[in-house]
Amino acid sequence: GGVYHLLGWSSGGGMAHAVACRLQDLGCEVQNLVILDSYPSSTWQHAPEPTMLDAWQALLDVTGDSSYLQQLDELSIEQIQTLLQSPCSPFAGLSLKQCSALSHRALQQMQLYRTLQHPKFNGDALFFQALSIPADAPMHPQVSDWQHYIDGEISTYGIQSTHASMCRPLPLAQIGEKLAQYLHTRNTHKP
Repeated sequence: GGVYHLLGWSSGGGMAHAVACRLQDLGCEVQNLVILDSYPSSTWQHAPEPTMLDAWQALLDVTGDSSYLQQLDELSIEQIQTLLQSPCSPFAGLSLKQCSALSHRALQQMQLYRTLQHPKFNGDALFFQALSIPADAPMHPQVSDWQHYIDGEISTYGIQSTHASMCRPLPLAQIGEKLAQYLHTRNTHKP
């Protein structure tokens, strides 16, 4: 039993959805499912397989550096490693071997996420969409991709942010404000 509130960003949003479905199967109540710029695994069905460079770039998403780097795709793995080891990086205290282990985990997670079979979530969801999409982005996923996997209303809020910047202070402040309003409205109108 129990009541759960789940939130996830990027692939974490898809994982939050999967956990929500599993909890419902176990008889638990999932009161809120919140997805931050995440799309179902089927979105990447025809995309190229992720590479080790993609995995290292994903670590720059975590640090927030990828949102500031104009030529991210031109960086080599060695240049990314240097950025991750800089004194301002959250990974500065980690050895290169530890960062390499994280990048291998990131690649493994990317590959596993593509095999995820999303069940149907019985309930509503709140979706925050990053509105700043680079002109050279290879694909533009749609919030409607979730409609196959969510049996309820999907409330969508656009955030002036790139995908990689969603967890930086200003976008998080916007997300926090909208999330508080959403939760207040849902709690106020509960039967």
